[in-house]
Amino acid sequence: HLFLARGARPVADIHADDLEEQELLLLSRGEVAQALAQGEFKVMPWAANVALALLRTE
Repeated sequence: HLFLARGARPVADIHADDLEEQELLLLSRGEVAQALAQGEFKVMPWAANVALALLRTE
């Protein structure tokens, strides 16, 4: 799932106990736009959600 959270900030450490390996990346808006343009989002629904979020926050 992807969510657009404005004004969010970390309040605690992440304690994920699922079996999927995850990596938390903190990127600027520009870095996200660049990653999208370079095809770094390999799954189409992720790319579409990120593109819509970028449009929504212009």
